[in-house]
Amino acid sequence: MSRTQTRQVLIGLLYAADINGDFSENFFLSQSASFPTESGEEAKVISEDDRDFLWDILRGIMDNKSVLDNYISEGSEGWTIDRIGRVELAVLRGAIYELLFRKDIPIEVVVNEAVENSKRFGKEDSY
Repeated sequence: MSRTQTRQVLIGLLYAADINGDFSENFFLSQSASFPTESGEEAKVISEDDRDFLWDILRGIMDNKSVLDNYISEGSEGWTIDRIGRVELAVLRGAIYELLFRKDIPIEVVVNEAVENSKRFGKEDSY
C-alpha cells in the first residue's frame, strides 16, 4: 500500500471518528484497517511501515486535536469548524498535522495529497 492509500485510510478513520464523536485510541483500534478504494475494491493489506505511519499520524491528531482545530478555525474566514464538511475536516486535520509535526515529509507532498484527497473524497468545490 502506498502512502497515498494510507492517507486515504486515515481520512476514512478520521471521518468515522468525527461522525461518532470519538477520537480515542480504542475507537481507532476497533475500526477495520480495510477501507474501499476509489474503484470499490478492498484496500490492500497495510504493511508494517504504513501501519506505523498511520498510527503516528492518528496519535498525533488525538494528542493535538485542539491545536489543529484552532489552526483550522483561524484560517477559515467566515467558517466555523461545525460548518466545514467532515471529509474536508479529516483532510485538513491530517494535512495540518503533517505540516506542523512531520518535518520528514516535504510541504509540497502534504499540500498535493490534501488537494488530491479533497478532489477525490470531498464536495465538488472543496479542494
